[in-house]
Amino acid sequence: MAAPAHAGTGTRKRKAATSAASKDKSDADVQVTAGDWATQLGDLPQCSSSCRLRDVARMLLDSGWTAAAVVSAAGEPEGVVTEDDVLKSYFQGAPWDVTVAEWMRGGGGAPLPPADAPADAAADGARSVPADEPVREAVDRLLSPPPAPKRDRSRSGSGFLFVQRSSSGNGGGYLSTLEVTKAMAEPGLHSGIASMLREAAATVADVMEPLEEAPAVAPGVTMQRLLGTLLSSPARAALVSDGGGVRGLATAADAMWAFHEQVARDMDAWDVLSARPKRAGLAGQAISADAPLQEAASAMMAAAAEGEAAARGAPRTLLVVEPGTRNFVGMVSPAHLARKLSEHSLPKPVVEHEAPSPSSKRRRKLSKKRRVMRPHPVTVADIVAQRETATCLSSETLSNAADVLVSSGRSAAVVVNAQGGVRGVLTENDLLAALVDGTPWDCKIDTWLRGGLARLPGFMVTPLTLSPETTLAEAASEMTAQVEEGALGSGFACHHLLVRTGGGVGSEDAAADASRPQVRLLSALDLARGMIDAVAAQAAGAAGGAEGAAVLETSDITVGQAMKDRIGPLASCKLTDPLRKAFEVMFESGQNCAIVVAGAAGGPDEAAGAGAHVEDEEEWQREYGPVHNVHVEDEEEWQREYGRVHGVITASDALRAFSERQRGDRTTVGRWLRGLTPSEHKTVAQRAIRADESLSDAALAMGVTELHHLTVLDEGAEEVVGVLSALDIVCALGACYRYDVASPRGL
Repeated sequence: MAAPAHAGTGTRKRKAATSAASKDKSDADVQVTAGDWATQLGDLPQCSSSCRLRDVARMLLDSGWTAAAVVSAAGEPEGVVTEDDVLKSYFQGAPWDVTVAEWMRGGGGAPLPPADAPADAAADGARSVPADEPVREAVDRLLSPPPAPKRDRSRSGSGFLFVQRSSSGNGGGYLSTLEVTKAMAEPGLHSGIASMLREAAATVADVMEPLEEAPAVAPGVTMQRLLGTLLSSPARAALVSDGGGVRGLATAADAMWAFHEQVARDMDAWDVLSARPKRAGLAGQAISADAPLQEAASAMMAAAAEGEAAARGAPRTLLVVEPGTRNFVGMVSPAHLARKLSEHSLPKPVVEHEAPSPSSKRRRKLSKKRRVMRPHPVTVADIVAQRETATCLSSETLSNAADVLVSSGRSAAVVVNAQGGVRGVLTENDLLAALVDGTPWDCKIDTWLRGGLARLPGFMVTPLTLSPETTLAEAASEMTAQVEEGALGSGFACHHLLVRTGGGVGSEDAAADASRPQVRLLSALDLARGMIDAVAAQAAGAAGGAEGAAVLETSDITVGQAMKDRIGPLASCKLTDPLRKAFEVMFESGQNCAIVVAGAAGGPDEAAGAGAHVEDEEEWQREYGPVHNVHVEDEEEWQREYGRVHGVITASDALRAFSERQRGDRTTVGRWLRGLTPSEHKTVAQRAIRADESLSDAALAMGVTELHHLTVLDEGAEEVVGVLSALDIVCALGACYRYDVASPRGL
């Protein structure tokens, strides 16, 4: 779709008319609101969800905007994607043809919040404010760090706000530091802005970032390193300097151009960017340190107002020179200008003799498990070194991958291309989804990772990769954040993270053997097993700090406190159900385990589906013989041996079924369990633990048996009362580390 003119003509005319109608009022009598400065979503460039992010980058470059509205087929705004999304996707190694829909499904962009969303409410990282909120307060919110998962290191404290439509018809829309800069450049369009500028009387020197404090890179920096520097800077800009002085200024616009041109992330960034067509030179990016703020704002917006060709090189961030010289002394951006208004309007009160808030004290008991251990804190590098990471090629099929996982005993495999570049991770949850979805056995792994059901596609590799020195508790906190986002519908992996073991994470050009990628898998079971080592390390005198305290506290939590209670939303199926139904129950509930019950005779479940059960059993009898009597014998035998719960079906069963090319519609749950060997499937008794035992006991049992799920018995060891997963233990540790007892438990 064609992008509207950068100046937002319709919005400007409406605001100019409002200003004229208020000209008889003094500046002091007029309160400028967020709605006055916001850009209507309809005035932003527009794209559909099927548009490639690369094309969005080109759209933003050509129009001079920092955001585009994502619209429905009917043309209604559904959210926005910004230049930050382009930079993050580039930094994370997203495929060149990643679409807006794929990126937003991964947590990028921002969906439009509900009209009645409370002020500052977050919707996937985006916040909203009422249209009538005083602009000074809105700018302060704008410059405050937005909420983000701990693993997202690229948030710098600026972004944008959705502005709600007011009951009086004030348009609402989108507010960023660019809108603030426009208002400062054209104060006549807004009643009250002249007064604000007079109050904030300052020059560029008062707001700039001094040269010695500004982010800087050397001329030979790689594109990957430059992207990281840009994302960590509120200005989204970095000086390019060497021993001879400032060579240039790299900006978000440069990075968007490079992404559109598919410049590899390991290339020399400045060598490519300095030759970018129509790029402004040093003289075109400079402003004197004694220039007023309005002049700086006008300079930032001037090039964009001249048309598309100039907008491509519009220097929104400027280099500051000493008055009357060519000596560079700093840089200034829209974020710096906005911060001056915010700081002037909302000075921080001085509080004398403020007492520090008391820290919460918790009694922690040392676990009795394994008291001889290494005297240093356990890191994820220690944990992943204990087990091999399974790998498969992106050119192989899902069936090949299922065989690899079954033979290796792992629940996931790192997917690499022929050059050793990491393309994503394939998990047992992927194969469960493929089984339920009816995906062909010979579907290519690369095709699956680009589909809508993939749990850890390529563009999620970098965000879910930990450094090797990350502690156990920090990793648990990261995985807990994934569980929380999954509860909000992100659909991405929450049972696995990656640990960096070398360079090239997410790089398709990594010079590594395909069987030895530069990352290792870290599963929930790995973390649960690692907790035993961490407890032992604390006993050996390791300096644990907050992480160590969280480990000890978690080890003393009882299984009953962390488990999924049977009377709650615990997935279940019956012995006589088709195996496919058990898989569907797990997939639809988002759980990796379903308990198997007999189903009370004449109970509501049986009564509701009696006809279907009769037809199923007649079909099974025709194909397999007199099944009904076998079912009765099975149930009586299971009842005598294991009690009312006859077993569990887990994601590993779906993995095995996919490997054997079984959809599960030709056999029953009972027949499937009877056909497995003791090494392939553990009984309820073999995976049981009492509710009053500790999580360290449970972690040890999981580590010994290699089981992700334990059935929980009451204190008398007579009745199954729930199920405990490795992820439940991880989430308990993550919650203790963050002192967040309300954190949701994993499935």
